[in-house]
Amino acid sequence: EQWIDPFSIQQWEATRDGLNEAGAHATAFQKERMKWLFLRGTQLQIGTFDAAWNCSDPWPGEANETGVSYTHPGA
Repeated sequence: EQWIDPFSIQQWEATRDGLNEAGAHATAFQKERMKWLFLRGTQLQIGTFDAAWNCSDPWPGEANETGVSYTHPGA
């Protein structure tokens, strides 16, 4: 808990409260649009994580587990 930035929490709560208030006063069309925007945002996040998880080109050192490498100075 000591690592949580209080400003970030306040900002998140203000955003949540604003969205809830907007939803309470929205028309049926606007509510449906909010649902679709949320769905599209969620699908984008899932696609981003899937792309990162299934990365085809491994980072240096990720392809083979070689352990500690040692080269003799005279080699």
